[in-house]
This record gives sequence, structure tokens and C-alpha cells, in this order.
Amino acid sequence: MMEHQPQILIGIPLLGAALGLLFWSRPVALKIWAFLVTLAALLMVIGVSGTPLLSLLPLAALPAILAQSPEKEAGAVLFGMLILLGLGLGFLTSPAGQSDLAITLLMILLGLLSLLIYRYSKSKGPKFWWGIGTCGFGIVGLLISLTAAPPVRNVALLLVYSVLLPLFPFHGGYVAALAGLPGTLPAFLAVLLPSIGLHGVLILLPDLPPDFLNMLVGLALAGALYASLKALVQSRVIHLLAYTGLAFFSILWWYLATTRIYSPQAACYAGAVALTTEGLLLAWYGVRIRYGDLDLDQIGGLAGPMTRFAVLLSLLAMAAMGLPPFGLFSGYMEMLLNPSIRSSWGWAVILLTWLVASWYVLSLVQRILFGPPRLNILYEDLRPTEVASIVIVLLILIALGIAPHYFSASSDTLTIGSPRPPWS
Repeated sequence: MMEHQPQILIGIPLLGAALGLLFWSRPVALKIWAFLVTLAALLMVIGVSGTPLLSLLPLAALPAILAQSPEKEAGAVLFGMLILLGLGLGFLTSPAGQSDLAITLLMILLGLLSLLIYRYSKSKGPKFWWGIGTCGFGIVGLLISLTAAPPVRNVALLLVYSVLLPLFPFHGGYVAALAGLPGTLPAFLAVLLPSIGLHGVLILLPDLPPDFLNMLVGLALAGALYASLKALVQSRVIHLLAYTGLAFFSILWWYLATTRIYSPQAACYAGAVALTTEGLLLAWYGVRIRYGDLDLDQIGGLAGPMTRFAVLLSLLAMAAMGLPPFGLFSGYMEMLLNPSIRSSWGWAVILLTWLVASWYVLSLVQRILFGPPRLNILYEDLRPTEVASIVIVLLILIALGIAPHYFSASSDTLTIGSPRPPWS
């Protein structure tokens, strides 16, 4: 059965998506069906994979499905989520992550992501075209990898994975997906894309020369500074959250390329960043479906009339700032205080990135909850399903913080040069 893992895990969500077409005109029924299919995929992952971190994909899909409102685009969102879940699970369980099956699945995923960005992004500005362009760049990289030999093949694949686990300047697809797609699909993609990218990066790092790793360090530091500056000037919450994710993942790139050590806390950190981003996107989605996609200076004073939203948003902000007991704290502190990392200007940049990110996340919460209220808005608090979706994310983040080793397939440290990452 183990050798058929990719086929099984692909088949459940894809078959569920196909049968879900029967409920296309009934969003509530389709939502229930998508939830049950994802729950079945989660149980299958737990039963056959033996890797707890892999279960984060269906775990991330469940709250995204739960929070989706029955709007006109709900069918496309839920249908797309099931397809993307199947492609992601198939890639993560395919042999070595570089097999023909894995590359084919990844090519389909990037193609689908490009189509979604093209179809649903309302703004056709530079971010839109850069998002389409980086996804196309990833597809070209995959085509090159099918015929090229190492080291060209490894470099091509690494550039593909830098589109998914966002690395400056290949982050356009990640930002466009989180900022431009409808419904709760961006919240799920906030977990799916980095998970696939990290899986591929960990396989390739052992074969990369030191000079190339030094280049990755430079790109990671540049990305951390760039993302921090971009986040500071954003007036749209979804763009701010997308660049916050880029800043946090730049820290992970810096850590992996600098130390050449993969530890369980690094997996904890990656999962916590992705889940925190998902939670913040779900919280803001609750605001968007009520009042529209407003600028930060157009909405405020939600702490009083939306108490449930205020409490959950505050807890998510604590997680994003790296406070215990959430997973970001344990992962970040282990990486920053690792004995193999010496104090340097790069270390100072990473620390500054974290402090700046904590500041603008706190500022975001302050402006939304305690800014001037609007008198022409009839405020409505989060519904039970929306509350449940964010609570699920928070519980997983707490579990990551309390037991980070459990969510990594191995408690051993992996030094770059080992043939496979812990969750393969």
C-alpha cells in the first residue's frame, strides 16, 4: 500500500472534486461535501504516511473550507481547493519529490495557479503580471529539469521551488495568489505553496555548491529587507499579509543556506508561519465579506461590536509576533540562537526583520480594532463556523509550539549533505 501513496492521496480529493460537481449549484451542500472529502484525505494521510507534518495540508484545508461563505464564487473556490489539495498531497508523497510524476503534478499545479490568477485577480497591475510571469517561469524550469542533467537540473528545480517557498525576486506568484484570488482559497494556498516548496528545497540543498548557497543567503537577506519595506507601505491588508509571509520565509531561507542544518524546529517554524498567515487571511476574509476589501484607514473600531473577531485576531497577532505558546516562538528562537550561527550583519538583518514585522502586525491589529469606527456600517460579529475555522488554526499553532518535535517526522537534526529530508 505504501508504494501507492501518491495515487491514493491524489485520488481522494480529485474524485471528491469530480463528484462535487453534482452540488455546484448548491454552495452549502458543496461546502459540506468538500469538508467530508478533506476529512477523509486527512484520515488517509494519518493512516498511511507516518509523517505528521504532511497532515498539515488537509488540516489547513479544513478551516479554509469551513470559513468559506456561500458567495457566487464559492463553487470555484471549493472545487479548486480540492484539486490543489490532491496535487499537493501527490507531490509530497511521490518518490524523492523529483520523479516524473512529481514534476508533472507540479507543472499542473503551477498552470492551474496561473489560470486562477488570470481569471480572478481584479487588478491587472504589475503584481498581477509578475505573478503570472513567475508561475510561467516555474513551468519553464520544470520543462528544463526534464531534459537537463545535474547541476543544471538542480538549479532549475531550485528556482521553481523558490516560486512556491517565496524567495526574492521569485515571489510574485505567492503574493499574487494570496492577494488576488477569491474566497478562502488564498488562506489554503498560504500553507500549500510553502509546504511543497520546502519539501523540494530540502531534497536539493545537499547537491548545491557553497557559492550557490552564499547567493541564496544574499537573496534571503535582500528579500527580508524588501518584504519589510513593502509591508510598511501597504494600505491593503491582504498585500500586507502577503509581504509579511515573504519576510518570514526569507528568514527560513537564510537559516537553511547559512547553517546547512535542517532541524525539527525549522519545520515547526515553516508550518507556523504558513498557518499564522492562513489564520490572519481567514480573519480578514470575515471582514471582507461583510464590508468589502477596504483600506486600513476605511475600517476600524471593531473591538467593541465584533468581540469574537477581536479576541481571535489578537491571538493570531501574538502568534505572528513570535510569542509563546505558539509555534513561531519555538521555531524562531531555535534558529536564531543556533550555535552554528555567528553574530554578523546578516544575523542583525534577520533580527531587525522580525522586530519590524512584529511592529507592523501589532499596528495592523491596533488600527483594525481600535481605529475610528464608521457610523455608516452595521457591524456583525463572526459566525460560529468562522470562529471554529480560526480556532482550529490557533489550536494547531499551540500544538506546534508545545510539541514541535512531534510535527517533524524525525527528532534528529539533518545536516545538508544527507540524501533526504525528514518527512520524505
